[in-house]
Amino acid sequence: MENDKFDVLAFRFAKLQDLFGEKIFRNLLDLMGYNTQKPFIEILAELEREGLLDINKWVALRNARNTISHEYPYQEEKLIEAINFIIKNSDYLIDVTNKLKRLFDEIISKRS
Repeated sequence: MENDKFDVLAFRFAKLQDLFGEKIFRNLLDLMGYNTQKPFIEILAELEREGLLDINKWVALRNARNTISHEYPYQEEKLIEAINFIIKNSDYLIDVTNKLKRLFDEIISKRS
């Protein structure tokens, strides 16, 4: 039963990271007039300059995502550390999500 909960957490967290990285970040910066045809790390740097996220924390979360997405035998401790890191930073993810939503709403209302 516990493994099922961890699997759900890992799956949903990975999907969230992918959604942010593949769609939301670039779309938001595009709406703001930024050139988004650049490497992902530069996209993160732009978002950090806008005060939307902390690049080091986001990269750490991305690394945790990679750890939980690729289970290797005899690395249970690393997996547990990654899961604990994700749980510990769930408020940060909510904060980033809320900042992005507010900015999207602001941009959309200005265009209406």
